[in-house]
Amino acid sequence: MFKIVFWDVEASNLRSNQGVIISSAIKTMGGKTVVHTNKMLGIDGLDDRKILTQVRDELNKADLVVGFYHLNFDLPFINTRLLKYEEPLIQPKLQVDLYRVVKRFKFLTDRRNMDTVAKFLGIPLKKTHIDWEKWRQAAINGDKAAIKAIVHHNVIDVRVTELIFYRIKGLIKSVSLA
Repeated sequence: MFKIVFWDVEASNLRSNQGVIISSAIKTMGGKTVVHTNKMLGIDGLDDRKILTQVRDELNKADLVVGFYHLNFDLPFINTRLLKYEEPLIQPKLQVDLYRVVKRFKFLTDRRNMDTVAKFLGIPLKKTHIDWEKWRQAAINGDKAAIKAIVHHNVIDVRVTELIFYRIKGLIKSVSLA
């Protein structure tokens, strides 16, 4: 059966040479969400090899990966970090980046980020907003409350991505192989 997953990553920094993965959520269409959390935070926070390989292995089981801005951030970030460890990259997959769908359709909203698009479409789940200090506490100190908040944020993002997909799937004109 053709497996579609929705994916989102949370990292300690937007640059792969300065940050590490904190968590990743991968949700099968209409199914469960698999969450991977960096267990090295607070121990050796610079070592994210295990979570990277777990995420890669989970994504390699999918036929189509759907994300929001994931072709510009999540996928390159993960693959760049995997390169650092001389690990195999995520296998090329069919990809739909909903940000690119919204941009190509020329959504005339004031912004084209996930939160704005979800609110405009009336999607009931509310994205959470996390102060940057929590990201630092999670990455540097392994603060369990901060990590829990970030994982919750990650799971909400992947659910919102799925709901946006259902609303705008008729606008999808092409898929990427990445």
